[in-house]
Amino acid sequence: MIALRRRRGELLELRAGEVDSLLASLRAGLGRGMAWTALQELVDESARAGDQLAAMVVRLDLARHSVTVALEADEEASEEELTRPATLVALDVRESALSNARAFYAQKKAAALKTAKTIAAADGAVRSAESKAQASVAAIKVSASIRAVRSTGWWEKFAWFISSENCLVLAPHDGPQAELLAQRHLGPGDVFVGCDIDGALPCIVKANGAAAAVPPLTLSQAGSYVLCRSGAWTSRTVTSAWHVARDQVHKQRATGDRLPAGQFVIRGSKEYLPPTQLLMGLGVLFKVSPPCVASHLGERRVRAELRSTEEGGEAAAEGGEAGGG
Repeated sequence: MIALRRRRGELLELRAGEVDSLLASLRAGLGRGMAWTALQELVDESARAGDQLAAMVVRLDLARHSVTVALEADEEASEEELTRPATLVALDVRESALSNARAFYAQKKAAALKTAKTIAAADGAVRSAESKAQASVAAIKVSASIRAVRSTGWWEKFAWFISSENCLVLAPHDGPQAELLAQRHLGPGDVFVGCDIDGALPCIVKANGAAAAVPPLTLSQAGSYVLCRSGAWTSRTVTSAWHVARDQVHKQRATGDRLPAGQFVIRGSKEYLPPTQLLMGLGVLFKVSPPCVASHLGERRVRAELRSTEEGGEAAAEGGEAGGG
């Protein structure tokens, strides 16, 4: 299209004399009050009579003040130019040949600028897409390397946290997961923690060994977790969670009816925990390499054991001072 506009401008400059004569004749006819249909008939008759200027006219368009002419290269042009078909050029009858040529050159320049902008925008889009693709590939590689470094634990399909005393607390995302936790993962020594809020889901605390009792601070944290994940969080209800042993949790009522998923019957008394604030936090858990494990032993000891050790140390120090005196 750009080359065609340039071609039209060049032909108008080359045949300017003839084109101006034709345009002047058409303007003269219009100036005498001739209708465009009569003018078209006159042009056709002149062309049949051998008028070279009239023979250039292809059509007249009154609504657009336009005449379309067929222009060819002159006899002095190269053989290649002479063999090319005639070029149709739509002219404004009110303007001169050179004025029409300038209009084609201006259109060519505008089209070239638009094409350049389009190409630049396309190049920018390609570069942006390439950059995003490279970033995505890099992210995938990082994600793959993270997965390669750390294997996913079985408990990560549940909501979970590790208490301050190194106990694993597991909570379900829905009723079916609550069933799964109670049936498959509530083992000997584990504790079932719930609350009396309608629709609240329970959690279980895994004991560190069947003979080890779940410490009080861990029970308190598990109770807060259950309350914060219940309707008490929205209503800001201050209440207490409770905990029971594994053998107190059942799925059937005394009548033999089985409860819906996520609901349980507790037989025996519930051990209520002190009311707690509805506060939750987010932590980052790091997995250390095997050579570093020894440096982190005892960091999550049971608070009661820690106090006992500290009190024992203080007593031994006092005894040593007394003996030394």
